[in-house]
Formats: sequence, structure tokens, C-alpha cells
Amino acid sequence: MKITVSAARPAEVSADALVCALAEKPKALTQPLTALDRALDGLISGAVGAGELTGKRNTTAAFHTGGRLAARKLVCVGLGPAGQVTLEHARQAAAIAAKAAREQGARSLAVVATSFKVRGAKPAELAGALAEAILLSQYRFDRFKTASGNAKGIAVATLIVPAAQLDEARRAARRAVVVAQAVVAARDLVNLPGNELTPESLAGAARAVARKGGLSCRVLSGKALETNKLAGVLAVGAGSSNRPRFIILEYRPARSQGRPLVLIGKGVTFDSGGLSLKPSKSMEDMKTDMGGAAAVINAMSVVAALKPKFPVIALVPAVENMPGGSAARPGDIIRYASSKTVEIVNTDAEGRLVLADALVWAGRYKPAAVIDMATLTGACVIALGEHATGLFSTHSELARRITSSGDATFERVWELPLWSEYRPQIDSDVADVKNVGGRPAATITAALFLKEFVQGYPWAHLDIAATATVTKQRPYAATGATGIGVRLFAHLIANWAGPLE
Repeated sequence: MKITVSAARPAEVSADALVCALAEKPKALTQPLTALDRALDGLISGAVGAGELTGKRNTTAAFHTGGRLAARKLVCVGLGPAGQVTLEHARQAAAIAAKAAREQGARSLAVVATSFKVRGAKPAELAGALAEAILLSQYRFDRFKTASGNAKGIAVATLIVPAAQLDEARRAARRAVVVAQAVVAARDLVNLPGNELTPESLAGAARAVARKGGLSCRVLSGKALETNKLAGVLAVGAGSSNRPRFIILEYRPARSQGRPLVLIGKGVTFDSGGLSLKPSKSMEDMKTDMGGAAAVINAMSVVAALKPKFPVIALVPAVENMPGGSAARPGDIIRYASSKTVEIVNTDAEGRLVLADALVWAGRYKPAAVIDMATLTGACVIALGEHATGLFSTHSELARRITSSGDATFERVWELPLWSEYRPQIDSDVADVKNVGGRPAATITAALFLKEFVQGYPWAHLDIAATATVTKQRPYAATGATGIGVRLFAHLIANWAGPLE
């Protein structure tokens, strides 16, 4: 889809559908709606008076314009109570209106941005949010459907803004396109089946991002994994014929300022549970166990476009966890490059084993901060449900920045404790630590396991087990992969406020 920005009068913009928003039970129409109502001979005010247009949040109503506007149809979407409209409400409304227009056969869309009244939002923020939501609302994963070529959607969307905001809105829209494209690419990776996405093809996706964005990319495999003592990657990947990889993507500006920010993504391309085999029902969606990797790899394409003044590095341990004859066994003990030993109690707690390698590796960069993202624990699904990502951090300011970006993008996080009282649950009788600590506080003990491998830098862990996919369609997320993390990382990096105190 192409996004354009125009300062033309809404009534004069040619499109299949013109989108306007209105508050719930409006006492009076806002300026852009008043002008359109006059052009439509009172159609909008009449529909409000007749109760056809309520403005209730996320409701839509469509009207033929009868040639009185350049647009063929008018689509009105509700924002909810006036004065309570947030940027997320605007995103959802724009996405729902775009879907409604598509369902009515629209191929071109024009959106009156000034009709989306959001208290406290800057014009550029609103323009970016609307563009992002419209783009993401059109996502479909249909590449394996034989009739997918016949599916049509919105080809062009135009944001209508005041002339004084035109340049700023265009910049915001361009950035929104970059971010949305990265989210779509992440969704595609997560939605791919395990026979299509292997550790090597995930590495191929990282190489493609590097080529397009001018980043450097190294992929370790075979003997290089052994030489670098990547014990977790080797153990988890041992049972699969699809051999493991360790992916390193680097953005380094010509005049680098400060130490790097390191992003780590769990890249388990399929998780059978290994010898601790999952029940078949629990295995059905395990192609999605690389949601963290998809987010981190595609966030780097946004980094390449943003060009921050500081380095950003992405590390992705990529493995397939299978129960082959050479697979790691419960009771095995492995030694990491940090010399710490781990007793593998359960081979289905594999994500933390490979993330530990990346956390040790990250110490090489003397980073400003390290953030890992992983579909790590089913326990996080129980703790927080589908609407929040679990956050753990050793640094309060890093946690605050992540939380702020999560709020701004509506990829919300909720911090959980790393209290030392939980640590004895992962004590091992035969090694320094074991990889599971039982069912109580399982999300916390998984994070505490990772903390064992943090090399003295500020660190945060994001558990996206519940938020990487959705089972019911949302305004701008189709069923399946959400691409969560890309937008949060993009906002965090764009607004990075220098060294952590």
C-alpha cells in the first residue's frame, strides 16, 4: 500500500472512500465534519440525529456521497467519549475504518486526520499513528492459499492534514511506513511453518535486512559454534537435522557516539520440546517460538532508516529443538563460555539455554544496555494474559524507558520482580544452576536463570509468550503473529535519551 499526505480540502480528494471520525453522541460536529455536512446537504447531522451515527468507539457507518464529494463513499468511525480519546483509540478507529472500506470494495482511501481529536497528541504523532494503523490493518498471511492472488485490498491511502502540518506529517508518515513494513516482515517470519523457516533461513532473513540497510551480518555455524563455546545453542540444536546458527547484525554509525545498545531475540524456529516432548496440542503453534528473533531482526531495518548516533547490535541464537538421537538429555550438564555450568532438567526449557549464550556474548561489547525478547514461558500467559508483556530488569531507568515506549506504542509491558528469594528454586545439586525451578513463579525463575549470565551491564528481559500471537483478530492485528516488539524497539531507539544513570 502507498501512503500519501495532502493538504487538499477533504471534499475535493478523489478516493473510493473518505474516512472521518467523530466522538460519541456529539453535541456539535467538529470543523472538518461541518464542512463535509454542508457539502452533503446535512447527511452527517441527519444521521447523527436519527441515531445512525452514534460515535460509539470503533463503530462504523458508510454512506454514498451521490457525487456531492469527490470521494465515492463516506465512512464514519466512532472514537468514543470526547476528551477521553487516546492515540491508541485513534489507531484502532483508523484501522477499523480502513477494514470497513476494504470490505466494501474500496481500493483507495482518504483519511481526514483533523477529525481524529486526540487530546495531547502532536500532529506528527497522530499522522504517524494513523498511517501505521492503516498499513497494519490490511495485513493478511495468505501466501499458501492458492486463491490469494485474487484478494484485493487498499492500494493507496491519503492522509489529509492542514497545510501548516504538511511537511511534518509527511516525515511522520514516511517513518510509519518503514516501521509498518518491519512489523509485516516480522509477522511473516513468525507465521511461516517450520518446514519453511529453519535456523538457516532465519539467518537468510537477517542477511537480507543487512543488505538492504547497509548493516554488517555474521552467521556462526558448525565449528565456529564450538570454538566460541556456545553451549546452549549446541545443546538445544543437537537433535535436529536443521543445524543451529548464531546471528550477529550490527549497525555502527560513521561517527559513533556512546556504547552500543544490544538487542537479543530468541530464535527457536520450531520447538517440539526435545526429549521432554510436548503434548501434540501444545506443539501446534511452536513455529512461533522465534517471535523475539523476528522482532529483533526486523527492528534492525528500522534502525538502518533511523540512523541513530550510537551503535545497535542484534544477536539471535537460532535453533530447532527436536528429539533426535543426538538430542540433549534431561540430566545433561553443559558449560558456557562464562564457565558457568547448567544442569538441563527439562529440554523443553530450551529458550533460556540459547539466550544465555547471547547474554554472555553481549558482554564483549561493553554495552550501554542489553534487552532480550523471547516467547519464554507459558507461565507469563497465565500471569498477564494476552495484553501485556512481562518485563524484568536490573536497572530502573532502563525499565522506565521500555515501559514508556510500550505505553506510546500500545505494546504494553508490566514489570515483575527479580527478588533473590526466588533464586534457590534454580539451585542444582550437581551444577551451578539448573534450567527450571518448578511451577511456582516459573516466569520469574526463568528470568533469574537469564540473570545468571548477565555480564554486569544494565539488562532487561521481555517475555512475549502471550503477546507474540493473537487468537482473535484485533483492529490492526490479524489472527496469528502480531510482530510485537518492532514498534516498541523503534520508539525506544528513536527516543533513546543517552547513557543510563
